[in-house]
Amino acid sequence: MATSPHHILALVALLLFASCRQPEPMLHTGDLLFVMGKGAMDQAIRQATGDVTHVAIVVSQGDSCWIYDATPRYGVRRVSHTTFLAQQESTDTIVVAMRPVAPFSSRHLLSFLRQALGTPYDSAFVEGNSRYYCSELVKYAFVDPDNKTPLFPSKPMNWRDRDGHLPQYWKEWFGRIHEPIPEGFPGTNPNDLFSSPILQPVE
Repeated sequence: MATSPHHILALVALLLFASCRQPEPMLHTGDLLFVMGKGAMDQAIRQATGDVTHVAIVVSQGDSCWIYDATPRYGVRRVSHTTFLAQQESTDTIVVAMRPVAPFSSRHLLSFLRQALGTPYDSAFVEGNSRYYCSELVKYAFVDPDNKTPLFPSKPMNWRDRDGHLPQYWKEWFGRIHEPIPEGFPGTNPNDLFSSPILQPVE
């Protein structure tokens, strides 16, 4: 999916000044906010997968708009839409809103996010350990309403840059937690999700 820089910036401008209930753009439960961050971890992610480095889930409830995501500092958290965007704006970070065009179970989404709230961050990036990194949270939140399979399937993970080198950041990260680098393990990343054919820009 190709998204021009001008299109991205237009979406960001709209997002920074709009709430869930305003007509342009109106964010719905299940919308995804994709972040192109600039921190050290973002740079390491970008080297291995692409420009999109974080993803969060929108939940709209009445007059309130909440954002659920998983971060190394907070684990799975819930913050207001305004707080989330202010945090990104403070670092001059690009945020793009995308919407699933495939059906998904809203009941499962809400139930899963309530149960996952407060769960520690999945620092080992291994599926099935009851912890979540950002795109892993998305994978388990979105399931087909009929067969309950994930809308965003796992793929073999890559941690190396285009030259096949492992960034020093990841060597230090996995060294600190005494876990092997899950090269080739099943997983997800924000950039792959952003490119999914079942998503379209929120306009």
